[in-house]
Amino acid sequence: MPESIIVGITNKNGDRTKDFTHVNDVNFLNFIQTELFPFMQKNYRVNDFRLLIGHSLGGYFALKTLYNHPKTFNGYVAHDPSIWFNDKELLNLYQNLENHSFENRFLMITQVGESQNTNHLRDHYQSIKKVDERLKLSKNKSLNYHYKQYVGE
Repeated sequence: MPESIIVGITNKNGDRTKDFTHVNDVNFLNFIQTELFPFMQKNYRVNDFRLLIGHSLGGYFALKTLYNHPKTFNGYVAHDPSIWFNDKELLNLYQNLENHSFENRFLMITQVGESQNTNHLRDHYQSIKKVDERLKLSKNKSLNYHYKQYVGE
């Protein structure tokens, strides 16, 4: 792995729904593009390779950003993304992917094992599986896609 800088973005009130969803996700992405990226370029020795990693609602944000603004990052990792959120908006977004341009980006979706696929989490995990299936069936040439389930987790 090349030398890297990891940037974690905190928020003061602990409500990631505010940053990662609905209209505010556009504002959050704008902050990353217009303030964070220039700050990093000015103050650190960086190159042009950028990777977005998100968990849960952060994974939702990563998948939505990849679909709508793929050039923002070179690669995307979504762990246990909240596909269920906002009436399964991402399930609707990730349909008919054959002709969608992902701008030759990388995506990895990960999720925990089937032992977590119970009760109130069943819909969450099954929704991730549906997106995985859609991505695999699409055989989209503009996306280097990988899926990994961590069985013992």
